[in-house]
Amino acid sequence: MKKKMISINNPYSERPVDICENLKEYFINISMPDFQQEDVSVNVTHDMLKISVIRQIMVPNRKEKLYERKFKLPANADPHSIRASLNSGILSVRIDKSHSKITA
Repeated sequence: MKKKMISINNPYSERPVDICENLKEYFINISMPDFQQEDVSVNVTHDMLKISVIRQIMVPNRKEKLYERKFKLPANADPHSIRASLNSGILSVRIDKSHSKITA
C-alpha cells in the first residue's frame, strides 16, 4: 500500500500541484510562473512541509504573503533531504525516502 501526502488547503492554495513518488523519493511540482526563487521558502516542522511565497511590497519593511501550502509528510520521508528549485515557472521539491522505513 502506497502512503500519500495530505494537502491542507487554505485561501492561498489555488495553484496546480502534482505529487508523485518512486521507490527512492517523493516529488512535488507546483506551478509558480509569476514568482522568483528568492520569494519562495520551503520549510519542515515536525512532519509538515510548508511552501510559502512572501514578497517585499512598496511600503518599507513590509512583506505580503502571496501563497502558502502545507503538506503532511509520510512517515518514511526524510525531512533532512529536501531539495527545491524554481525553473521555468515550476517549483520542484524532492524528498528522499528513509531507507530504514521503506516497505515493499
